[in-house]
Amino acid sequence: MTDIDGIPVSGAPEGPGVDDLHAHVIDASPDPIYFCTSDYVIRATNTLYAAIGGHQREDAIGRKISDVIGWALFQQRRPFLDRAFAGETVTFQAWIDISNKGRRFHQVTYQPVRNAEGLLIGVAAYGRDVTDLKRAEEALRMYKSVISQMADRISIVDRGYRYRMTNESNARWHGRRPHDFIGLSVVEVIGETHFETHARPKLERCFAGETVEYDFHATAPDDGRPIVLGARLEPFRDAEGAIEAAVVTLRV
Repeated sequence: MTDIDGIPVSGAPEGPGVDDLHAHVIDASPDPIYFCTSDYVIRATNTLYAAIGGHQREDAIGRKISDVIGWALFQQRRPFLDRAFAGETVTFQAWIDISNKGRRFHQVTYQPVRNAEGLLIGVAAYGRDVTDLKRAEEALRMYKSVISQMADRISIVDRGYRYRMTNESNARWHGRRPHDFIGLSVVEVIGETHFETHARPKLERCFAGETVEYDFHATAPDDGRPIVLGARLEPFRDAEGAIEAAVVTLRV
């Protein structure tokens, strides 16, 4: 058994150069990592974590966390660290200002570390930059919000002629709620005659890669008056470009 800067590590192999091996493994991680003891002193870290506060790895080792990331950020992290020092694995997400990189969104895990006797000797912290995922989720939420509030009736219909989603406007037209549409057959919603006469042939053209536009006669759900609806069907493609559904937009 060897140690990390004097802190025993359970299960570490004996032999010369093991500490250097640990340091290289930690520093090679694509994510920020550090190990600290209950006095909040960093005993091992990698370059990525030290760089958060604009430090070199060698300068960060042996210093308190607050000296590396700043007092204000440390105060935000301290409650989570204390829970980890009490034996709990803690995971949270937060925005972090990183030197030379700007504001980034990280998922952070604090993992209690125990020695061979089961005694808690410190906490290992792992951070993962999930900024791109966070921004994609925010963009998706905004997109869904816009779609749900549009007057146009918008749905996604898969190649099995079932709804994968619909917006509030279309659900309300049929006297349903949006989540009730998921998995429903188009036939169940619009009827077999309209499906076979209008919808199915147009959907098949869309699944073949064509953007299809056409008008059809319908009845307004509120007062029963005859109206003409404009329909637009556009191919919905997956990440590889294969058509997996159709985006259907209906407008009075």
